[in-house]
Amino acid sequence: YDERARSLADKVMGDITTYLEGEKALKDFQYLNCMRPVSDQDPLGGYGPTALGKIKAASEKYDVGQVFQKLVPGGFKLAGAGSGNKYNRTI
Repeated sequence: YDERARSLADKVMGDITTYLEGEKALKDFQYLNCMRPVSDQDPLGGYGPTALGKIKAASEKYDVGQVFQKLVPGGFKLAGAGSGNKYNRTI
C-alpha cells in the first residue's frame, strides 16, 4: 500500500465509524475482504467469542498441522483473533 492511500482509508473508516456510533448503528462485525492484515485490525474477532471458538476448534480439527495458520504467508491468523479492533467497538 501507498502510505497516502492507507492514511486516506484509515481516515474514511474512522469517519464512518464515528458517524455510525453517533447513529447508534455500529456493529462489531467487519467484512473480512475490507480489512488489511495489520496489527490494529481484528476482523476475525468481530465474529464474537463463541463463533471464534468454533472456528479455532475447526481449524485444530481439520488443519492438524496448522499449515494455514503457520506456513501460509499473509492474511489474518486465528492466533491474534479476538484481540480487539480500533474500528470495532461495542455500543
